Amino acid sequence: MNLLLSGQTLDQILIKMITELIKNNGLLIILLFVVWLLIWLLIREVKTWYWKINDIITLLKKIEKNTDLTLNVNNSKDNQPQVVEEINKVS
Repeated sequence: MNLLLSGQTLDQILIKMITELIKNNGLLIILLFVVWLLIWLLIREVKTWYWKINDIITLLKKIEKNTDLTLNVNNSKDNQPQVVEEINKVS
């Protein structure tokens, strides 16, 4: 109540309180953020491992590369032996 009677608005009081909190607990806030970020990254990694997302992405990239090579075989009959060698390298 004394703060409101001193002529300061509620916004000024809140800003002052938040500033003091950050000054006093700035390191704690940063530490909490870092811990939260590490936990989030760990959960994300476990989730992607469980759903095999990393393996799926790798497999899709291989399929895309093989599809591109197959399209090159169909488009260029002259270089067929070279393209077949490239396909064998990928597999």
